[in-house]
Amino acid sequence: MRLGRAKLISEEREWYSDDDENVLGVVIFDKPDKDWLYVILGRDEVARFRAIDQEINYKTDAEARNALHKKMDEYVRAGQSVFPQGLERKSQKTFLIFKPIAQQDALNPTFSVLAESNGYSPAREIIKEIAYTFEDPVGNYLQQFQTTGFDARLWELYLYAVLPELGFEMDRTHKAPDYVCFGFGLTVIVEATTANSIQPKDSLKVASLKQRELEDFIAITFGSALYSKLQKRYWEKEHVKGHALVLAVADFRRSEDLGYCAPLLMQYLYGLRQHVDEGVFSFSSIKEHTFGGKTIP
Repeated sequence: MRLGRAKLISEEREWYSDDDENVLGVVIFDKPDKDWLYVILGRDEVARFRAIDQEINYKTDAEARNALHKKMDEYVRAGQSVFPQGLERKSQKTFLIFKPIAQQDALNPTFSVLAESNGYSPAREIIKEIAYTFEDPVGNYLQQFQTTGFDARLWELYLYAVLPELGFEMDRTHKAPDYVCFGFGLTVIVEATTANSIQPKDSLKVASLKQRELEDFIAITFGSALYSKLQKRYWEKEHVKGHALVLAVADFRRSEDLGYCAPLLMQYLYGLRQHVDEGVFSFSSIKEHTFGGKTIP
């Protein structure tokens, strides 16, 4: 997992790997100095790829690439697959996200397909690599990912991977909220939540809903997830006070992406329904949503 600020001073231009993926190499353009360098990465004691060698101040990308290939060949010929980094914390261990820790009948069916199907091997390998660097401050991540909390934990892992790509660095020492992020001169607190999936038997019923019924259904679905998070009152925690609190919500209710229901979610959040009449937009206030015998403001 690269640091968010790395993008400010460098551009990764080329990636290389040996056949067994024991050693990786990257050719990088140094923005401030306008020259080139390479970095070689190998797995540490807990299978994370970390820098083991580098060389800077090449005038061209070709020079950096040729030097990288030569140095990678040296590592490959040595046959080493683990490159110790002197980890001292005995609690650190390889985070084996797909190694079952529950009985077969307790595993989430979607997890089982992802873990065992050849068709999902690309996704499985990517998730496995991300998980090697993941830290679990609460201690129940693996159990939930494999059983009752697969959707929510997958979304949490996605955010863990994407936030650094957006330029943030993260502090994972707090049990809640999920991520304390630093970037762009800000501290942003991010908590993951999901709109839970519906039972297959209910899918046809939902698909046949009229527009106003669908609006209320989605409002209650997302409202339940967001309301439960608000009851946690995260903003009262000392490390959260005074900072932006983001509830990152994903829709696992249906197979389509969040874009399908985002406009309806906006209606719930702002309490306004949009109307269009011959190209003229107007809004009316929404006091409450009712669906399936449940009503929320």
